[in-house]
Amino acid sequence: FILNDVSKVRNISVSHIKSKTRMRHIKDARHIVIIASWKYTDEGNYPIGFQVNRDHASVIHARKQYYRDNKLHEMADDYMSKFAGIRPKREIYENFELTNR
Repeated sequence: FILNDVSKVRNISVSHIKSKTRMRHIKDARHIVIIASWKYTDEGNYPIGFQVNRDHASVIHARKQYYRDNKLHEMADDYMSKFAGIRPKREIYENFELTNR
């Protein structure tokens, strides 16, 4: 559901979101899928990564980028505002210590 919805909202095909490309607008859409999936589902890193053809480390990286990249943070929050009535399952960056990498 989230993958298809982000695809429509960001006007990027699902196949592009799942692709290996690192173009900024596609990467940002992929990270929004990961962040929203983490926050609003009970899925772990592996199933979320599988959804967008990435591994668990990419999911962890996207969650870290949510706090490091203000533009991504703003885009993800804007997208997730449509879930205002739904209680989040968990926080995006739980059990991790932010580093200055």
